[in-house]
Amino acid sequence: MPFNPGYGFLAENSAFPRACTEAGITFIGPSAEAMEALGSKTAGRQLARRSDVPAVPGTNDPIEKPDEAHALAESMGFPVLLKAVAGGGGKGMRLVLSGARIRFRLSRRLV
Repeated sequence: MPFNPGYGFLAENSAFPRACTEAGITFIGPSAEAMEALGSKTAGRQLARRSDVPAVPGTNDPIEKPDEAHALAESMGFPVLLKAVAGGGGKGMRLVLSGARIRFRLSRRLV
């Protein structure tokens, strides 16, 4: 019996495809292992780079200080996209057009 959870919580929960497999249900979607490997945006970028998959400019490590984000953005050029480490479907994504806005976005916890 195949099952596709669609979009949302079950589609991004690695425990769900594992439970389906254990129950003899064919899960239509990524494996639990794939979800775990790509659940964190930084872990996904690290995996892509290790596998020589092209990626947009950015960092492999989380940035916690506004000054770090500002320096990286200045080196890449604006506009930049700030993305939360966790969260899918575009949640936590913010377009930043200038260095002053990075500090504002990070200070407001919008990323």
